[in-house]
Amino acid sequence: YERQMQQSWTAASASELSLPGPANAADSRAVAQSFVTNVRTFPLLLRNEATRLSGVRAPTAVVGLQAKLVSELRAYADDVDLALEIVRNGAWHDKPVYASKRKELEARFRRHSKAIIAIVTSFQTRGYVIALKSGD
Repeated sequence: YERQMQQSWTAASASELSLPGPANAADSRAVAQSFVTNVRTFPLLLRNEATRLSGVRAPTAVVGLQAKLVSELRAYADDVDLALEIVRNGAWHDKPVYASKRKELEARFRRHSKAIIAIVTSFQTRGYVIALKSGD
């Protein structure tokens, strides 16, 4: 089970994203484009991992945790898609509105990241190592 889980996803999926700052993005369209270029495949990665994880048969003791992890990965993907959409649509041209959306989305990114890490820790307290650390 642990090997299947470790092969189905990476703990890097818990990485917390940051949107370009309103001043930076407003100064240069290239900053916004760089964000889109660097992040555009992240939601797909998260959804693919969620799909692979949902196909792994979990021991009874961690069925609920696995479902939470799958759900959290999908929710994170949805929020990253929203961030990509607002950056692609040039929301950064309206600095006050963009700053508000940025603050809200980054808070959501932080919550997703912390939730994923907490779920991994919960697996560990039940005796399951479902993610390898970088370099392992």
